[in-house]
Amino acid sequence: MRLEATVRSAALAARCRAGERLEVQGVFSGAVYFSGKGGACLMLHDSCRGSLPFGFAADGLEGHGRGLGAEPGMYAELCAGVLTVPQAGLEIRLRYVPEEDAASACPSREEFSMIRSNAMAALERREASLLPYAEFRESLPAGQTPSDPFAAAGAVGVALLTEALTAADGELCEAALMKLLGLGRGLTPSFDDFVCAAVFTLNYSAKNWGHGAEQAACLSRAVRKLAAGRTGSYSAAYLLAAAEGGDISVLRRCLQERDETEHADCIGRLLRVGSSSGTDMLCGLLYALGCLRKTALRMIQ
Repeated sequence: MRLEATVRSAALAARCRAGERLEVQGVFSGAVYFSGKGGACLMLHDSCRGSLPFGFAADGLEGHGRGLGAEPGMYAELCAGVLTVPQAGLEIRLRYVPEEDAASACPSREEFSMIRSNAMAALERREASLLPYAEFRESLPAGQTPSDPFAAAGAVGVALLTEALTAADGELCEAALMKLLGLGRGLTPSFDDFVCAAVFTLNYSAKNWGHGAEQAACLSRAVRKLAAGRTGSYSAAYLLAAAEGGDISVLRRCLQERDETEHADCIGRLLRVGSSSGTDMLCGLLYALGCLRKTALRMIQ
């Protein structure tokens, strides 16, 4: 079988050209994961998931990943811009398309309100187990403890993370992540998705809006230190990509878009990621926006 896929990361494109032996690590309906140098995870995924620093995006893959013939343990080869899995008869030609310009000006008060209200409205229409944590606050109000046991178990960790980010305290960030990483259901546990979106949002703001650099730095350091040892390799790939400032386009567009209708569409695309990953990520994005509003973006209070 022959496919074409797009690579958006310059660093990944360089790896593709240089060549590397990989191993098929996991095969799922929507993605095939590979392990590379040092155990670093790479993923073949549907283009509906947007661009990822560690991903090869192919059209029409969602729901058909298991039909490609790849099986865990098979070796794969990256060579001269082609990814092959010889035992599966699979050949994927990789095309490098540079990442889009991710820059956007700091939102006005009205734009910031639109971003938050669109996101919150979308979450309230869904069964979002982490919705109580979408607000940046020291503790949950009485009666708002989530009914989901995994979500409820994260209350202490999220409260600690709020304290850590308010003070930009790296040690507290680590203590919070020790309670959150790996917690939840799914291939990428719920709180991993939450933290991934939070650290991505803070890094995006620090780079493009000029606010929240201290919060972004302390959380990024903690994620880089702990992710690989606290959760699975698939989830760690997302977390490390966000902590290193990589582009996760489905998140970026929710922060970048200013037209209200287009912004709602961006949120819809994020919510379609995985069974609940997009929903958990949107909760983390909102949490980080609340952090920025409290600690950095005082002009839009």
